[in-house]
Amino acid sequence: MSTAFLGGFGPNVSIAHVGPELAAGDLTALLGAQFRGTPDGDAPVTYRLAWTRQGSMPVGFVKDVAASELAEVRTTFGPGPAGRTFGHGGNPITAGGVGGWSWLPSVASPGEAVDRVTADLAWSWGFLQFGADGAVEATLTSPERTYQRGAAHDERFNDPVFSPALPESRSPYLARSGDEISFAVPLFTDRAGNGGNAAVSSARTTLLRDGTKVGETPYAANGLFEVPSGAAVYRVETDAVRTAGTSEFATKVSAAWTFRSDTAADDRYVPLPLSVVRFTPELDAGGATPKGRSLRVPLTVQQQEGAANGRVDRIDVEVSFDDGATWTAAPVSGGVATIANPGAAGYGSIRVKATDSDGNALEHTVIRAYKIA
Repeated sequence: MSTAFLGGFGPNVSIAHVGPELAAGDLTALLGAQFRGTPDGDAPVTYRLAWTRQGSMPVGFVKDVAASELAEVRTTFGPGPAGRTFGHGGNPITAGGVGGWSWLPSVASPGEAVDRVTADLAWSWGFLQFGADGAVEATLTSPERTYQRGAAHDERFNDPVFSPALPESRSPYLARSGDEISFAVPLFTDRAGNGGNAAVSSARTTLLRDGTKVGETPYAANGLFEVPSGAAVYRVETDAVRTAGTSEFATKVSAAWTFRSDTAADDRYVPLPLSVVRFTPELDAGGATPKGRSLRVPLTVQQQEGAANGRVDRIDVEVSFDDGATWTAAPVSGGVATIANPGAAGYGSIRVKATDSDGNALEHTVIRAYKIA
């Protein structure tokens, strides 16, 4: 169980521990505060402080924090669309995975933010994009980070290419418990590997068993499916179209994975084979590359931890310059695809296919992966 008191208790409420202390793993108290600092130029500065206590609640809690005890995290944000507002937050995370509260100051995109944080526990960073009506249009969430006190660290958010990814996580992305398969993959993860979700105008996720549909949801890369007992070949397909105007990149993302699965013997979720291919070309600050020149696109394979994944030895890449109407093969050598960009401005879309040594397969398509200028 986790309980939070946002903003503190007020002047007339205090806390204390009653009764014997508990074992360290039975009770964790997370205490903290977040304050606005003096801006560093145009970059907002936030002090984010947090501590944990094991086995008992504090009876009085006073901390005098020296600057030398804090780590400085400078975060750079890639370009966002005009007419939007953006926020940046940091949540403290305990060793057991319990997260705290985050203040969300406004930031510019492109722009920077500076955070000074306690270094005794992990932090997870978030970036949010809000529409003119205040609705959330996109979110990016970092894996848990740890920092060294007194040191400076850099983070990045919101740079293309946005694509499916498997950021470090405490929960599996594709798993089976008994005869229930769960699936949740962030389709719009940014270049730095921050898990991404976006507002969409349409989406679907479909699960097929030996070629027959067993379930479908209206969500982007997300579903919980009851399946028949026994072993079979499964294929999960998903696609999502971003809400118009919310980003010029990754306007549509499609993906599919093929894998074998049998009834899981116990009640816990067992990770299933799952691989993705990440694209990390060097683009300018606006997510663009020069027209008429070749673009090197490093390819990185990520595989789900704890799953019986095979080895991915070959990756086939195709490129489109007309939003997916036609495709051309791009040569791949040494884990790098080389794309010959046309002489006209526009966008490049990327499609990839791969099969591992155990027969598990993947397909990803990112429409408008990068800009050509």
